[in-house]
Amino acid sequence: MKKRLSCLLVAVLLLATLIPALPVLADGEAATEPTNTFNASDANPTISTVADYFAFFEAAFKTQTNFKGKTITLLHDIVFNDTTVADWYTQENLNKLDCSNTNWAWFEGIFEGGNHKLTGVIVEGSFRDGQAALFPHTRDASIKNLTVDGFYVCGTNTTTEPDYMGAGIGGLIGSGNRNVTVDNVTMTNGIVTSVKNGKGSLGALIGAYTFNNKVQLKITNSIVTNVQVVKGESNCELMGGIIGRFNATQDSDRSVLDFSGSVIQPTGSMDADVTLKPIGEARLQNNNDIAWFASNHANGYYSEDGTNRLWISMVQSKATIKKYSDNNTYADVTDVHNQAILKNGCYGATAIPTVKLVGAQPATDGSNDFRFVGLIKQVDLDLITELGFEITVGDKTVGADKIKCTKLYTSIKENGVDKSAPEGYYYFTFVVTDVADGTAFTVKACTTVDEKVCTTTAGSYTHTRAAS
Repeated sequence: MKKRLSCLLVAVLLLATLIPALPVLADGEAATEPTNTFNASDANPTISTVADYFAFFEAAFKTQTNFKGKTITLLHDIVFNDTTVADWYTQENLNKLDCSNTNWAWFEGIFEGGNHKLTGVIVEGSFRDGQAALFPHTRDASIKNLTVDGFYVCGTNTTTEPDYMGAGIGGLIGSGNRNVTVDNVTMTNGIVTSVKNGKGSLGALIGAYTFNNKVQLKITNSIVTNVQVVKGESNCELMGGIIGRFNATQDSDRSVLDFSGSVIQPTGSMDADVTLKPIGEARLQNNNDIAWFASNHANGYYSEDGTNRLWISMVQSKATIKKYSDNNTYADVTDVHNQAILKNGCYGATAIPTVKLVGAQPATDGSNDFRFVGLIKQVDLDLITELGFEITVGDKTVGADKIKCTKLYTSIKENGVDKSAPEGYYYFTFVVTDVADGTAFTVKACTTVDEKVCTTTAGSYTHTRAAS
């Protein structure tokens, strides 16, 4: 591959996000509170307003509405509170989500953010077992395509100790259980904390997570930045930049931790000592040797044969054995987890995915061309032996061994204006010609660097001819 790079003029059509206009009020006229249109009994309920979100929160985490098999879709950006003033979360007359509840309730379904944003979210209270978060308790749940910009989560539990799934206080999830997916979620400009003498485990993303029955925790293509995990005057000793406390049972052998494409950089993660570790505490119940996988496909950190398997062994990890009841013990495996997460390149200063999928753009010249765009980290170009896309249409898949990209670009065109590649990256592109309107594609960006095969998670795109 040539080391001398050239710039390609690429026509890019951006899909604009429609933001509803603010109402213009006459002098002295008061703004009308948005009405609640959320209907939990719909096959796939939607959220459009602050009132809708409060109704969803009430249904999912207080009245025990079952959303299993349903998709909750966010249709618009929502501003809960004004974050432009200093210490915005301390002001009066704020919209606050109160997660206090004594019922055993959880969200079990799909929350589709639609690439929309929640701004100025405040969550306070203590869920049934001391949890607090935007999603206090999730089980077999998926949260995707969402940005939360400006949030304040404060747990008020002062009685329940952080054990098993209890007392998890997190930016996004309080406590998670079974298969949980967080994909393409951005959490930024937030604070996770607890009240004076409060108890719990604090996590920038997840407060507490419990592994059992060969499950998967996927935190993929997600960003955490400028999020503070603050102990304050609480009694919370367990604090993590990803998860406050991680608990695994003896039947969790062959479970998966997948961080593919994520860049998790909360406050305290970027210094040389990594002051805020990824996980506050990780424990394995009982004396069993088991194996988990800690993956990051975007950096080539995985293998089907288990080469990059994270072994959690009572002997190999030199774990500290502790007693949590008269008849049971657990192994403290915090260090080996944190080492594996730092090694796979999703956390702190070294969190730079090798390959990223940017998206797809129809041509603007009236043709039926469809262009796919990826990013590759700036590496020694002699180490790149393969670069391209895996594209699936219907039941036919063509791999990167056929769809090869032989040039890298420092900039592309965006609406006629040069757009430079993000710092530390080059663009690469591939054009499919004569595409019929309505054709659906599933695409991965792929590369092999220094004999490591790196792939992104799949993106789905449907071709619609752009106006010329």
